[in-house]
Amino acid sequence: MKSFKQQGIALVTALLIITISTVVATQIFYKQQINLRRTFNQLQADQVFQLFLSAEQWAKILLIEDLEKNTNDTSLDIWAQEMPPIAAEGGHFQAKITDHQACFNLNNLVLAGAIQNDQIAILKNLLKQKSLNENLIWSLVDWLDADDEPQAQGAEWETYSQFSPPYRAANQALTEIAELYAVANWNTETITALAADICVLPSPPAFSAVGRYFPAQTIASTLNINTISPQLILSLSEKMQNAKLEQIILYRQEQGFKSVQEFFDKLDEENPQEPKLSSTLNEEILSVNSFYFMLRYTGWIGNLEQQYQSLLYRNSNKKIDTFYRSRFY
Repeated sequence: MKSFKQQGIALVTALLIITISTVVATQIFYKQQINLRRTFNQLQADQVFQLFLSAEQWAKILLIEDLEKNTNDTSLDIWAQEMPPIAAEGGHFQAKITDHQACFNLNNLVLAGAIQNDQIAILKNLLKQKSLNENLIWSLVDWLDADDEPQAQGAEWETYSQFSPPYRAANQALTEIAELYAVANWNTETITALAADICVLPSPPAFSAVGRYFPAQTIASTLNINTISPQLILSLSEKMQNAKLEQIILYRQEQGFKSVQEFFDKLDEENPQEPKLSSTLNEEILSVNSFYFMLRYTGWIGNLEQQYQSLLYRNSNKKIDTFYRSRFY
């Protein structure tokens, strides 16, 4: 009898050991599969990123070739054409270059510590066209200027200290559009409505003995009259609100303006009046050349999809600088 009990205990013990061993082995196998999948995903992500760097080099070559061939930038330029999907080992990718002087640079509102009234007027007109509150400008101006004195209907540290968690106004130039979410009274609805017509551009880089740096915002970036949206053209002055643009848009689509004066002449031709409509525009903030470009890239490897963007700066010395690279969604 005793022998049967001992055999039963031995059997139960053996079954228990087998069960525990099976559970442990299953856990080890499961964790191994997770680690293998994680490593595989990291390898795929690295492959997608390397393809992105290749696309960036492609973009730089296109922009340099364009600078050698053309004296002005238009929507007809080769860099403005979206790259078709290109096959790569294990997947494919697609990229597109856009003119980042086809949008209003929010950093132009405050330059060298001074509020730029002509730039404020443009943004105010744009907000009006989008049926948005014009007073949004003043909280943004307070975010950009260096002092802690709030504008009328603006916002400085007193406002932000009441938020949860509290913080202070940056009192410096924006580095990316996402910072607008931290500015008082700006929200997703507003930013989405303006997304196609606003951007954030730094000053051109300077170089010292220790390398490249970005100086304070002192010079306004210009708007490329060949690539800005019709709504932004109508926002260039209050008198432009009812201007006829059909033939102007058609003309620039077919051949593009070779100078700002050519645009002025066409504008006055299509909108005859006295004083001339072009006299209400500031020629200094317009151009037909662009220096800032955004490369947007999407890569697919297996089941993995990743998107990146690069802000590129092209100077007259046929050199392209990458200001930053970032993921976007």
